[in-house]
Order: sequence, then structure tokens, then C-alpha cells
Amino acid sequence: MDASVVHGLRLPDAPKAPDVPKPNAGLENRPSAELETKYEDAFRTYLHQWVEWENKVIDHFEARCCIYAIRASETQWYLAGDDRKEYFICWLQDFDLLRTWRDAHKVHGQRVAEFKDHLLNTGENETG
Repeated sequence: MDASVVHGLRLPDAPKAPDVPKPNAGLENRPSAELETKYEDAFRTYLHQWVEWENKVIDHFEARCCIYAIRASETQWYLAGDDRKEYFICWLQDFDLLRTWRDAHKVHGQRVAEFKDHLLNTGENETG
């Protein structure tokens, strides 16, 4: 179970990238043009979803910074009573979210590398 759920933070899961199409048997040993187009369209959709998800994570941390700034201007809220408990819960949520974000970035990097390799192998290396 994701610890962020235990600590009350509810953000959507990171999007999942589509799988690279498998090559067909034959002279070209590559996926059909239809499969390549379907994969590339799905990957573009995935990239859009990735940016939206990552923006939600960033928005969370921006909101947390604003909350901390407001509370710090009022008192040393994190040192006593229920405020201390809230501070620790927020810290645990943020720690869990950072771990989730880091892990998602590792997978995202692998999937982007697969996509780049796919483009290079299909002769579309002018995309850079």
C-alpha cells in the first residue's frame, strides 16, 4: 500500500506509458505502419498526461509552501500540540510524495528512452 494513502494524501497515480510495439516477422522485422502510428499517438497522449500529473505534484508542493509561510508568520505553530502532529503528518505526506515522484521519474525516463530508440529504429531520427 502506498504510504501517502495511509497519511491521507490523495493524488492520482502517475500515467502509464504505452508498450513499444513488437516487430512483425518478415523482411523489415518491424511493426506495421499502423502499429507504429498507434504507438506514437498513444505516447503523445501519455506525455500530455505526464505533464498534467507532474503539474499536480508541483502544485501540491507550492500549496504546502504557502501554508508553511502563512503559519510561520503567525506563530511557531509546528512546535506544540495538534499543530506539531499536523506538521509531522504533512512531512510524512511530502516524503511519500517525493519518493513516488522519484520512482515515477525513473520509469518515465526509461519509457522516453524506449520511445526515442523506437523512433531511431524506424528512421524518424530527425525528431532529435
